[in-house]
Amino acid sequence: MRKIDEAMAKKPAITQSQEIEVRKLRTEGEALHKKGKHKESIEALHKALEILDVQ
Repeated sequence: MRKIDEAMAKKPAITQSQEIEVRKLRTEGEALHKKGKHKESIEALHKALEILDVQ
């Protein structure tokens, strides 16, 4: 989640629809993490990182 937040703070060159998707996935990932669904959380967060092209 930290990597996503840091990347978004740098105003990445992504489309508005990509930004919406990243924010949705980040929120979903955090919610899943809090529910103890770590595998699903990681999957959602990795999708967001892929959109942001962050490793």
